[in-house]
Amino acid sequence: MYFPRPFLAALLNAVLPPLMATQVVFASSLAEQMSGVLIFAVFCLFFQIMLPRTPPWDRWIILVSGVAMGMAIFAQTGLPIGTWSDAFVGLLVSLPIGVFCLLVTRQQLTGMVKLHLHSPVSGGRFLVIQGGASRFLNHHLKCLHVPDLRGQSYGVDIVAAGLLGLQTRKVWPRSVDDFWIHGHPLISPVTGQVSAASDGADDQALGASDRTAPLGNHVCIQCDDPEFGRIEVCLAHLRKGSVSVAKGDVVKIGQLVGEIGNSGNSSDPHLHIHAHRPDGSGNPLSGEPVPFRFQGVSMLRRNRVFTVSA
Repeated sequence: MYFPRPFLAALLNAVLPPLMATQVVFASSLAEQMSGVLIFAVFCLFFQIMLPRTPPWDRWIILVSGVAMGMAIFAQTGLPIGTWSDAFVGLLVSLPIGVFCLLVTRQQLTGMVKLHLHSPVSGGRFLVIQGGASRFLNHHLKCLHVPDLRGQSYGVDIVAAGLLGLQTRKVWPRSVDDFWIHGHPLISPVTGQVSAASDGADDQALGASDRTAPLGNHVCIQCDDPEFGRIEVCLAHLRKGSVSVAKGDVVKIGQLVGEIGNSGNSSDPHLHIHAHRPDGSGNPLSGEPVPFRFQGVSMLRRNRVFTVSA
């Protein structure tokens, strides 16, 4: 049975902050209150970094819970100070989680100039679900030391954020058509020549994936960059029958090349994009990975939301 991860994330983001705030409200001492505040703060930070975002209402829940918690603290005068052990519990729980969040968010691809690409999606609000310089934020980095897969190491996965910031039209999606990103037009992020185009794979059912053909339907475009030289940009998991270009075609920035789907090694509809220096083998996943960003988007890190006009 398919269990939607976005639904689980939305549930956790909606339920846990108020529960933690309630514990602070009913604390029996100041030490317990401060301990609860610390735990509330670091867990909310952890949720925002690690769980799939459900913008923007998840932050409103945290804000309202925090305000209610603060009002309760100021209203409860005369509470005993409590013991050091009460305060120590909050420090013991919050310190390692806080350090983890700090280390994960501060990791950068240091010493690397980033390739500037135009956004391959437009006309909406989009969410990065995999991306960044830590394996906790970007599972593509596990390929960095695998020669046949190394080229996708700095890849990014993107979905659309629709009504109320949800990734799907329904709280509990039943098919790929329930995802806002499915069928979304895909445009070329560079001007160059199509080096590979595949359009024969069916969309995977929700929760399934095809590891034998990880990119599924895809389009790869080669171009020359003054900083990086010969570059290949690959766009993967496209919808069957949507690819509108063929190998050898010359495409321009903003030209329609297909639609986003759920083919290949993809359990939920999303766009995978990566850039690499091709090694001559014809393998779109090998070669030297190239870090990149979209023009007008400050950072492509997990849980970052960006908007691109049509």
